[in-house]
Amino acid sequence: MDTVPPLVPPPLVPPPLGAPPLGAPPLGDRPRRLALPPLVLPLVLPLVLPPLGAPLLMRRRRRVALTLVTVAAALLVAMPAAAVPTGWTGASRAYATHQVVGHDIAVETDGTTHIATEGGAAAGIWYVTRIGTTWQKTQVTSGDDHAPSIALDGTGVVIAFARTDAGEEGLYTVTNIDGDWAAPVLRHGGADTDPSLAIFDGRAHIAFQASGGALRYAAGPTDATDDTGWIGQSVDASCCTSAPSLALTAGGDPRVAYADGPPGSPAGLVVSVRSGGGDWNRISVDSHRVSAPALAVYGTALHIAYVRRGAGTWYASRLTTTWGFKQIDGGVSGPPDLSAFSGSSAFIYGTTGKLKYATLSGGILLSRSFSKTSGDRNPRIVRAGGKPVVTWLRKNGGASDGVLLSRQK
Repeated sequence: MDTVPPLVPPPLVPPPLGAPPLGAPPLGDRPRRLALPPLVLPLVLPLVLPPLGAPLLMRRRRRVALTLVTVAAALLVAMPAAAVPTGWTGASRAYATHQVVGHDIAVETDGTTHIATEGGAAAGIWYVTRIGTTWQKTQVTSGDDHAPSIALDGTGVVIAFARTDAGEEGLYTVTNIDGDWAAPVLRHGGADTDPSLAIFDGRAHIAFQASGGALRYAAGPTDATDDTGWIGQSVDASCCTSAPSLALTAGGDPRVAYADGPPGSPAGLVVSVRSGGGDWNRISVDSHRVSAPALAVYGTALHIAYVRRGAGTWYASRLTTTWGFKQIDGGVSGPPDLSAFSGSSAFIYGTTGKLKYATLSGGILLSRSFSKTSGDRNPRIVRAGGKPVVTWLRKNGGASDGVLLSRQK
């Protein structure tokens, strides 16, 4: 298993004669007192407090002990916060890259994990899954492909993505539901981007942004190798300021959340709904300027996590006919994701180097730090067996860069 390597403290090397202790600031900036961590005090007090009248040798030992304490304190301060909270598995690197890549995750009920990610330095879209304790990586496309969205249909995996190669632009899907990975199939041509995929009863549903800012929808059999059985519809001809987020009801009806308005004039949060073969209907949810909505549907109830401009991370829900709103975090905002499950919702959100995890159940909101590691960003969350599974991207130039995964124990 490709895990994040632990921090290995450097060896302790005594400083040159007359030099400041290791880890200490320059002489002009040196603090007058050394504040020691509580766990260090019991170990060093016997060394730094010799009996009254001790000889000069003891004083020299005291100076050496203080030097070691300074080093120990510096190492404790430099030690990064734990990558994940207590009660979660250690961060495991599923895909190694030093690039900023888009990724998505789907998990089977038995916990088997499936990840789609941009290749970064490598071309195409890559599929990643864990076999035993080893991450298995497969390149499934070879074009200039981006923004993968992954879903399961019960017999295999389907990935939707946008291709930007000249002469081949458009929305594509690629699948392994017949056993091997088939060639990608064009589902809509043009300067398309940001697909959001869900599957119900062997039928794929995709919301995406088309050229000119229009929001479109495509749907059809997951195993179709051409346009047979596929449809295309316009959902909103004059949006969007963010990528759409699509989810399906328990009966397979599509719901799409997005930030309304053209790019130059952002507006509020909207959900467009369609039932059966009917028309799309717009529902205005929040009139504030918003970004990065993530939609989850449990039964027929709608749950949306999003960023309200200048007001942090928010949550909107419609369990019956009325929308309710709750601020998840007033100070931390960043592209959120959520999972709704049996009366409770779980959220992962935050800015680079400051990811947080929150739960809301019975009206009680609990939040905590998820990762303070530099470069951690773009989290995604799903549930398996009622417990959350989170992926996120780390990019700080270190040896642990890439797409990481952790799950609640």
